[in-house]
Amino acid sequence: MFARMSVRGFRFPIVMVLLAVVLAGCGKELQPSPSPIPTATREIATPVGLTVGELADRIAAGWQTVDRYRSVTTIENAGTPVAGETGTEVIEEVILPDQRRQVVTVDGMEQSEIVAVGGNIYGRGTNLPGISQPNRNPEVWITINGNVLGPDNSFSGFYQSLLLPSQPPYAGLSDAKRSRPAEELDTVEIGGRQCTRYRIVDTTLTGERVVIVLALADDGLVCSIETTSVSSVSVSLFDYDQPMSIAVPASPVPAPAENG
Repeated sequence: MFARMSVRGFRFPIVMVLLAVVLAGCGKELQPSPSPIPTATREIATPVGLTVGELADRIAAGWQTVDRYRSVTTIENAGTPVAGETGTEVIEEVILPDQRRQVVTVDGMEQSEIVAVGGNIYGRGTNLPGISQPNRNPEVWITINGNVLGPDNSFSGFYQSLLLPSQPPYAGLSDAKRSRPAEELDTVEIGGRQCTRYRIVDTTLTGERVVIVLALADDGLVCSIETTSVSSVSVSLFDYDQPMSIAVPASPVPAPAENG
């Protein structure tokens, strides 16, 4: 279906690629959706030589038990809040191995809903990534494939990534990333689980300092990921193996023109 596409690199969660679309259009890159606010309960010493790679290995081990998960990512500007703006929220629901649903809202207004099931991708909404069709009804589901996107669409890799097996956070890190130090902070309660928080300092390709606070449960599963940069603050909260279903849209239609 995507024979003409090139797969681009991406990091879990895939929602961050989609967020780039919304943020570019709306000038934003969190306030979690209704979930308990993490509260520190005790402080603990950091093991000597703790690295990001060791944390990634713990996450990968815990991921083996996951059947489905739901993440809620919220993004806000790092500066002074603007009246009436509630930020960007991305909800991602995944049922392994090949069912995925994403919903993006900006300031409470839904921008897009995308469903990937059994090798097919469907979407609707006013701001579907890479699809510009003024006469399209945003309430109608369309089938998204290589013919719809065109050969040079910059979002081809994003859509194809939705069809790949879901990977745990921090999977596939380079040796340089794995060797970065991680500082153990404290234990907090998130969503009814006791989670240990770790601070990781990273740098973007443009030299911007990024501070990541990663919270892991005892079984290695990620409770939350907090990312703070000069321009934005984002928080992702994760929940696992709760009842959910992802339905194939009824009677989707093909989009009529290429958007490449």
